[in-house]
Amino acid sequence: MNLSLWNRYHCFALLASSVAFLFFHSLLLFVLVGSASMICLFFISRNELKNLKPYGGWANRVTGFRFFATMLLALIYTHLSNAQIGIWLALVIPFDGLDGFLARKRNEQTNMGTYFDMETDVLFVCIAACILFIRGLAGYEIFIIAFIRYFYVFIVFILNLHRIKEQRTKIGPVVAVYVFIVISLAYWVQEDIRILLIYSALVLLMISFSYSFALLLLSKNRIGENSVHI
Repeated sequence: MNLSLWNRYHCFALLASSVAFLFFHSLLLFVLVGSASMICLFFISRNELKNLKPYGGWANRVTGFRFFATMLLALIYTHLSNAQIGIWLALVIPFDGLDGFLARKRNEQTNMGTYFDMETDVLFVCIAACILFIRGLAGYEIFIIAFIRYFYVFIVFILNLHRIKEQRTKIGPVVAVYVFIVISLAYWVQEDIRILLIYSALVLLMISFSYSFALLLLSKNRIGENSVHI
């Protein structure tokens, strides 16, 4: 199984988990499915990971810490106050920059690491957003922030755009960092500010994903035009 295929199955499985959450409001399925999928990722990437010293590389180990912290939060959040959850999230966020720095500094940039980092980011936002809903700190609109990545991958597949390589945009990482900060602050601030922050993050995410989708459509049109000329 190649990594792009793994990523598609990973998003589909977590999309199913997202739908289940809408009915049962339980994070356990995210933990089980997410953990099983990441184990699968490490298994299919084992040869690539063996080439890194120490095994897997420090960058992936830092990403692994972020993933573990996110899954642990999903399991113990009921024992934490809103402020404690906000602090937990705020402490995890800087490690997202650290793993990227280590990957570049130590020449540990791998395809597996790219997917591992990206999907850990998505799960971080998904879990934090779902807890906001469970705690009554956000309404159903928070599900757009929580699940947009999984729905996006599904729509791209349905429209047969998944064969086109997705372009990395400059706006994407900036919006991601903003969403991380908003998700963390939402546990601390008063309601009117929280609503403003959540909706601003939602709008920016919609713009970011719409832009990426538009780039896919443009790429598809160019491929079609080139095929006609040939």
